[in-house]
Amino acid sequence: NKASLANNTYASYLYDSENDLFEYRVKTTGYKEKSHFYAASIPVLIQYRTKGNTQFYVNAGGRVFFPFSPKAKVTVDQIETTGYYPDFNAELNNMPQHGFTTSNNLSNNADTKLKVAFTLSAETGVSFKLSETLRLYTGLYVDYGLNNMQKKNQELANQALVSYDATGSGTIKANGLLNSNEIKDKTNLLAYGAQIKLGFDLSKKS
Repeated sequence: NKASLANNTYASYLYDSENDLFEYRVKTTGYKEKSHFYAASIPVLIQYRTKGNTQFYVNAGGRVFFPFSPKAKVTVDQIETTGYYPDFNAELNNMPQHGFTTSNNLSNNADTKLKVAFTLSAETGVSFKLSETLRLYTGLYVDYGLNNMQKKNQELANQALVSYDATGSGTIKANGLLNSNEIKDKTNLLAYGAQIKLGFDLSKKS
């Protein structure tokens, strides 16, 4: 998956080192994020196929996907962080000792977690007989996710798009879109493409 954000300002309410509530404003320029994951799936499909050595087939049903090893890489051309204190009607900037600063060419990995996905699945194509028990399947497939795969990292839950450096240590990190409040919609799995697979027919021949 590839995602990008418009050059805009994103705000979250946080507490500073003095436990005062303020609006943490993050202005991003050139925010880009690339993510990927691996998955093992269990298919439950019903097949219709024609007769003969060369057969047309249609499979329909669902799959359960178990994602693992999710990774996300974030790059940002520039990030400017400021703090707006509504009690004083004041916005603080250019104060790195309080976590309000400008960072250029930020790049880091984001901690990402995903839920198990349930999909509606369909396949269609042509299969070829290789032997009495073995067939070669070629065709197209699509998997449409039914549930939200977004799983909040509890350590980063309700965090801003970019971490707040309350101590002024100079450490700033992008938390990733899946961990931020910027995603309002569901994150559903959608997969499609071409496939080649082998099928075994273990039924007894009369």
